[in-house]
Amino acid sequence: MKNTIIKYMLTLFIASMGLISILAWNDAVKLLFEIIYPISKDGLLLRFIYAIIVTIITIIFTAILTSLTYKKK
Repeated sequence: MKNTIIKYMLTLFIASMGLISILAWNDAVKLLFEIIYPISKDGLLLRFIYAIIVTIITIIFTAILTSLTYKKK
């Protein structure tokens, strides 16, 4: 019982630290994107392009990691 609670707490801790890390990277990449493409009247369009790029990268990495995980089993 105690081991199970510790496992769940560790999983939650790792997930929360991962979220914090992701948010930090998100801010860094957004700033880089704004430096490369300064916000003008097309700022909204650039934010959508950024969101699409991040979504595509996330889907690709999720698919790769999922396939690697299930190949090992």
